[in-house]
Amino acid sequence: MGLIEQELLELRQMLKDLEGGKIDGEMVDRKISIYSQSEKRSSMMLKKMIMKERAGIDIEELENKSNLMLDGTSLLSKDDLELESIKCPVKNMIIVRHDCLDFSEDIKNYGKCKGCINFKITRDKLLPGK
Repeated sequence: MGLIEQELLELRQMLKDLEGGKIDGEMVDRKISIYSQSEKRSSMMLKKMIMKERAGIDIEELENKSNLMLDGTSLLSKDDLELESIKCPVKNMIIVRHDCLDFSEDIKNYGKCKGCINFKITRDKLLPGK
């Protein structure tokens, strides 16, 4: 599941919680403000990728010169990475990365999981240097 899909599901749940009285309007305003900032940064990253693909502009070089974002800087904290939603082809469902790591490290599942793209990405993100 991509970031936009995940946030849409969270926004729908937030609406249900607001209508059910579980949260107040102030909490909704704060969360939407955070989503808005996240969307702005995501949009900037997407534009960067499009510019590089279409025009061959080396945005990384420009970023390094401007010192806005260093090469290799993650947009997610380690805690966020563990809770990032991904599609598990073995389970055929959406899981979070730390569940992917737990599931794939089980000896019964290792053989089924080791060829999955999420196997490598999850390890690279959650177990850097191993």
